[in-house]
Amino acid sequence: MRGIDAVSVRDLDALGDTDLLRATSVGRVLVTADNDFLYLANVTDEHSGIIFDVQEDHSLGDWVKNLELICLIYSPQDMKNRGDYSGIETE
Repeated sequence: MRGIDAVSVRDLDALGDTDLLRATSVGRVLVTADNDFLYLANVTDEHSGIIFDVQEDHSLGDWVKNLELICLIYSPQDMKNRGDYSGIETE
């Protein structure tokens, strides 16, 4: 069973780097609430995957539950070049 292995740009000491390029270079799916990445998902040739949702609409717990579900359904290979509007469900 795969789980969530998350790092932030702060963890990587990469504040100010281009997030999508950085995530791709280290083989990580980018999780974001910045809708600019929805456009980038469609125009970038290669990336490790992008998961998007509206941050203000959901609690941190909602985000974690949804990411756990995505990790169960998709392998890292499945996420390559995939842009996903996660549609986090709230209770």
